[in-house]
Amino acid sequence: MLRRILLLCEEVERPFLTEGLTAHGKDLDVLHLPDAAALQAVKPALLGTARLIAFSSGIIVPAEALDALGHGAYNFHPGPPDYPGWMPAAFAAYDGVREFGATAHAMSAKVDGGAIVGVKTFACEPGTSRAELARGAYLALLALFRVLAPALASLPTPLPTIDASWGPRKTTRALFASYCDVQPDIDRAELVRRLRGFGEGDGRSRPTVWLHGVPFRYAPD
Repeated sequence: MLRRILLLCEEVERPFLTEGLTAHGKDLDVLHLPDAAALQAVKPALLGTARLIAFSSGIIVPAEALDALGHGAYNFHPGPPDYPGWMPAAFAAYDGVREFGATAHAMSAKVDGGAIVGVKTFACEPGTSRAELARGAYLALLALFRVLAPALASLPTPLPTIDASWGPRKTTRALFASYCDVQPDIDRAELVRRLRGFGEGDGRSRPTVWLHGVPFRYAPD
């Protein structure tokens, strides 16, 4: 019987997610893990009795922790299966997608590589901003969580998978940084795409052009 869930998410999301789970498992013990340190502090014996749920979290769960979990682990990824990896909304904005969304999947040692258990998508216009795509993906994540919460809270066995597979390109911090390396002779259309997707940066990289050995970094209004 499933009695404990480890919830890897931000504090602002904890009440909604906890309520959604306990509504379908009255005796369910939900333990909030706000960061990697909290996850690392969980004792192996407790992992053996629990299921882990990560919600739009950038924390990578170690393979040994995944192996120790008694009821598996599931991640809610803020991008559709076509966009596994880092900052999916940024790359989708650059690509000018017509559809975006969110994915729920079993966690595996390979990041964003586990079996998919749910997808929620929405239509969008080419040229939609990164912020708008990210907002839509977050709302899709919340909707997807509502659908899957009953099974996540009560089904001790693995959740049923759906007929969906991950796209071939997994985006990374390094790939993001490469798009931020802007050459002085870039054409206008490509510059617009780069700024739309990567202009807000990712906390480490931001579009930058070098002129006479001096870096000029893009700063949005």
